[in-house]
Amino acid sequence: RLLECPITPDTLHPLLLPPEPLFTMGLASIFLESEVVTFRVVLGLLPVVLGASLSAAGSPEFTLPGLAAVVACNMCFAARGVLTKKLKECCKVDNYSLFLHINAIGVLIQGAILTAVVQYGYVDLSKGLSTSTNFSPTLLVVNGLTFWAYLQLSWLVLSRVATVTHSVFNSLRRPVMCVFGWLQFGEEISNINAFGIALASAGSLIYAQVKRMEAKRLASSP
Repeated sequence: RLLECPITPDTLHPLLLPPEPLFTMGLASIFLESEVVTFRVVLGLLPVVLGASLSAAGSPEFTLPGLAAVVACNMCFAARGVLTKKLKECCKVDNYSLFLHINAIGVLIQGAILTAVVQYGYVDLSKGLSTSTNFSPTLLVVNGLTFWAYLQLSWLVLSRVATVTHSVFNSLRRPVMCVFGWLQFGEEISNINAFGIALASAGSLIYAQVKRMEAKRLASSP
């Protein structure tokens, strides 16, 4: 994310992130034997991905570095979920220990990346929070606590559902945030955005039904 944001236009960023479930499905089909991945499941996933993309569509400004950064971000998010499931399968580790160790490793990796981007001028900390007129220590603490709660709940969901299903839930955050922004702040929703929200919502139901049918079909096959 640290590398992605400075070189990715704001309108392109939310448009290209929703395909994350496709990356997750690709990795899961390779590394996770327990994951149900069939052609029908892939087709059932496409409406969710397309709808989530359209719900956040603006007027994207395409750049190759931005595209590469978003693809790398999608791969990292997908790898996180797949790696978590793989470690649980092979190491038989409990959720709390796994969450603690992955967060500790994540802090080290993000610290190294932040040091690098500051060193090479991608991020200027002198223009950060201290110079902002809207800076509030209370809001900073609240933001940290809510993000920690988000990670905890995301981890809880990941421990109880399939990896691709968890990634689908993550993609559906974008249509929900669009609706919330419209209700709370009066942000404009275009016809394309509204169609994307409806498509993503219907697509999630289609995906769930297809996934359930494919799991039953594979379980009953010899």
